[in-house]
Amino acid sequence: MGNNPTKKIRERSPYDLCSYNDFLEYIREMNRNYRNAIDELLPFEWKSTVEIICCKVDRASKKLISCKYLSFKEFINAYEVHKMLMEKTNQVDVMTSSKYVFSETSDNEGNCVICMEVPNEVLLPCLHSFCLVCISNEIEFRPQFCCPICKMRIEKPIESSWEVADAPDPEEVDDIFQWVHGYWKRKGIQGPPGIPFLGNYMQVANVHKPRYFVLNKWTKKYGKIFGYYEGATKVLVVSDLDMLQELFIKKFDNFYARKSLTIHGDLEDVKEEPEITLFSSRVQRFSVKGLKKVHPIVEDSATHLVKFLEPHVDSEPINIHKFFQEYTFDVIMRIAMGQEHSEMFTSDNVQLLKNIFAKPHLTMPWYLALMFPGYEYYVKKAFINHPNVKGGDVGKLLRICVQAVSSRIQQRVELQKNGEDIPEGNDFIDMFLDAYSEEDVADGAFSKKQVEKKVTGREIAAQCFVFLLAGFDTTANTLAYTSYLLAKNQEALKKAHQEIDEVCTEATISYEQIMQLKYLDAVSKEALRLYPVASFASSRECVAPTTLGDIQIEKGTLVEADVMTIHRDKNVWGEDAEEFRPERWFTTERHLMSFIPFGAGPRQCIGMRLALVEMKLALCHVLKKYTLTSGPATEKELRLSGCSTTTPESTTVYLRNR
Repeated sequence: MGNNPTKKIRERSPYDLCSYNDFLEYIREMNRNYRNAIDELLPFEWKSTVEIICCKVDRASKKLISCKYLSFKEFINAYEVHKMLMEKTNQVDVMTSSKYVFSETSDNEGNCVICMEVPNEVLLPCLHSFCLVCISNEIEFRPQFCCPICKMRIEKPIESSWEVADAPDPEEVDDIFQWVHGYWKRKGIQGPPGIPFLGNYMQVANVHKPRYFVLNKWTKKYGKIFGYYEGATKVLVVSDLDMLQELFIKKFDNFYARKSLTIHGDLEDVKEEPEITLFSSRVQRFSVKGLKKVHPIVEDSATHLVKFLEPHVDSEPINIHKFFQEYTFDVIMRIAMGQEHSEMFTSDNVQLLKNIFAKPHLTMPWYLALMFPGYEYYVKKAFINHPNVKGGDVGKLLRICVQAVSSRIQQRVELQKNGEDIPEGNDFIDMFLDAYSEEDVADGAFSKKQVEKKVTGREIAAQCFVFLLAGFDTTANTLAYTSYLLAKNQEALKKAHQEIDEVCTEATISYEQIMQLKYLDAVSKEALRLYPVASFASSRECVAPTTLGDIQIEKGTLVEADVMTIHRDKNVWGEDAEEFRPERWFTTERHLMSFIPFGAGPRQCIGMRLALVEMKLALCHVLKKYTLTSGPATEKELRLSGCSTTTPESTTVYLRNR
């Protein structure tokens, strides 16, 4: 007689077996397969209560026709119907919404699928709808009721059914979005208008117009305090220095969480108190002792940088930015991933990082995380499985980190089996493995079986990924900005040359000598003031309700510093705030919050010291041998781009032997 579909459902209920990631994939698949429907679009969205709204939209007029709300169970049933139809027809573009969800005759505006006369009044969990008379007659003579259409068994059809309601008015839907994005207006705080669902995200995530300039423009229009929205997340932008000191230092206990930049399940930012084992390991690496330990590695990469610049001396102009990108990638691969020797201009992986920073990751999981921040961690955890990511640059870089960590773990296991001592390492992986908790490793991925909760291989790989991102673009960009500014300001370049010649008399440059270079330090700070590179370091998330100034801040609200406005404020820096003048760092004392390129307070960027040492070593070795000049090919003004960091499109300079 064949398989009994009702029995099959009882034995293997799809909503019992569905994982959260499966659910997200179903959402993506439904939207992907129905985005090209001829007559009507059928987009699916979801709420934090895992309630899915299916809106029928007329493609031509773009008007909302009707909506239906599906529970998690109902959506899974809809997915099963969709899957069955796909298996039969292998075609979706010609399907209308009625063919897909409610059969040929059942729809919000349709009639009962049994009598075909009376308008539908009851919608069963399987999504087939009936009038009350017909469904009551069906139930009366059936001890075990099954849907007359799909034969799905329903224990309590009337109780579990839901009434077919009229489609909401499109204006009512707009009102909902206006209420969500009217929060700041209700509090009397101005801000830019946004769009439904995404708020102002598309404006601050435009790679062709860096975030700093967008915030600076809004500050000029709305003042030192204004609000905007990244999806459903409320963001308060502040350029008042006293309020920022309150944010970063005085009320740190209420604002210790950073803005989340999660793009993988294990790369979540700290929302609770920092995990002590991992946090203390990171602090140890960036202490003075830790920096001195890696100093020879950084210097070796700096000497290789000079060698690669040699062929371009007294020759054609060069985009020096790409040389610094190779240098910073080489350094971070050696001190974070254990790369033994310098491999500048030999690795294809540099391009992976360039690509990651060159474009925003505007995928469905990312949009969903913006719309529903309460589920951000889980949604972004699925981000890595998105086809454009898993097989793309982010996925490839993650696999490099996972493979490096798993390989090092296996090496340690083999040494322990043979009774050999584990050699002391200089890289981050070895440092973290000292607090390692055993895991199973299969097919280049970590399982969740843990023997003891210390630091897992998964967490180590995640930290290496973070270090690769944080240590590559920001430092390379700042080196490029500094070189450009020195090339265009020969008086400052002469002072830097003179100081380096006086302090660094040998071929090698020690950590202590780097600390003596006060003018070069001022040059680096001035470059970071004019071209701050990392907006993500200067924002915090409220973890407990509190106030900033006289503004009540709710839990979950982001507070962000407008760094560009602060760094170029003439009231703080004087009338020459737009000019490159390193000497300003030797004269006037300023507000503690007037210079925050790395954020501020207890959660200031932990890699700040390493970045400054890396920058100064590179500049020292380059300037000991060469002079930088501008010329016809040098940009009059730099063209900047990027989302999470601000990157110059090119920095063209001329190299001359000293």
